[in-house]
Amino acid sequence: MDTGVPSPAEERLAAAYTALLRRVSACAQAVENGHWGYLETKAGELAGAAADLEGVAALAKEAGHPVALRTVLADVAARAGNDRAVRALHPSS
Repeated sequence: MDTGVPSPAEERLAAAYTALLRRVSACAQAVENGHWGYLETKAGELAGAAADLEGVAALAKEAGHPVALRTVLADVAARAGNDRAVRALHPSS
């Protein structure tokens, strides 16, 4: 049920997904500026964020509790603010 208030599982999903998108944005910025050392660092962080998201998603799947997509995306938008990856991938959020 979508109450607009994120459940703990929805909060974990939103936090992990936001972290991943922030790393994507940082990688894009590094490429645009030709900062290869920064890209290397952020790419490593991106891999870690992807692994974290994988774990959170697996836990949500195993728990079998319904997750409200709109609630998760609203939480992502609230956490990410003006992050370029969030804007690009979820313009209506």
